[in-house]
Amino acid sequence: GSVADWRQRNRRFLVAARYLLVPSHDAARRMAAFAPGARLRVVPHTDVTDPVVNSTVIAPPPRPADAPLKIAVLGSLSAIKGADLLEAVAQQAAKRQAPIEFHLLGYGYRHLQTRPHACLTVHGAYEDKDLPDLLQRLRPDLVWFPALWPETYSYTLSAALRAGLPVVAPDLGAFAERLAGRPWSWVLPWDRSATQWLECFLDLRVRHFVCAQAPAPIVQAAPPPAADWHYRHDYLQGLPDVTPPGPLLQDFLQSHRPRSGALRSLLLVGLLRLRSHPLLRGLAQRIPQHWQTRVKNWLRA
Repeated sequence: GSVADWRQRNRRFLVAARYLLVPSHDAARRMAAFAPGARLRVVPHTDVTDPVVNSTVIAPPPRPADAPLKIAVLGSLSAIKGADLLEAVAQQAAKRQAPIEFHLLGYGYRHLQTRPHACLTVHGAYEDKDLPDLLQRLRPDLVWFPALWPETYSYTLSAALRAGLPVVAPDLGAFAERLAGRPWSWVLPWDRSATQWLECFLDLRVRHFVCAQAPAPIVQAAPPPAADWHYRHDYLQGLPDVTPPGPLLQDFLQSHRPRSGALRSLLLVGLLRLRSHPLLRGLAQRIPQHWQTRVKNWLRA
């Protein structure tokens, strides 16, 4: 169907829901415009529950005048999360030999230019549990979020908050409200050009990081308080009592376990279908006949 059909279907679904839970006031405003009448509740995610974590920043010490500003970018970057912008700013930094270096802890949706063409190092994918150690080893001066699209919450921002690092973020989505009042944090216009972003980082380096001069905390009108509502106590409130299922017995699992012969038959059928596919037929013909026979015999056993 059309986009209008999709919106109409989802609008009816959201308005009919018992609750529409959103993790930020920005997300609530957007959903209220999309689905007027929905019973919205602002309930932040539970990954950072200690308010002290949100407001604590490890103040960077004074830096040597010739030391580059080390900027970390986190996560898997699509175009709307700022991959192209990151590359463009890093290319500008290399062209001007600016004392700025970028480190992408993650990867882009495409190959991004790195040194010597851009002041960028791409460190590759990581497991979420390893991110705190990676940040500790990298020791960036700040974390930048080059997003060009509003975030409803941002778990990578949570990682930067837990690490106590300075943050630069766009004035989009949940960033402003999550960083309000936090020291060593900047919320800046999202639509700056690559040249403007580079000038911004050079200015921050001289005015704040070389001399360790803290900026004024971000001032923002306090959002209305989040709902006094908790997943643990309120999520199932008002629903009929449902007896939670007990653990599955080992005998039951064993009796419903697929037999190896049946599983091999399914694999053989699937293999034969793949082999007959026009796109894979030529590839299959290149596999030596004795290997094909071995696999078939094993699956038929």
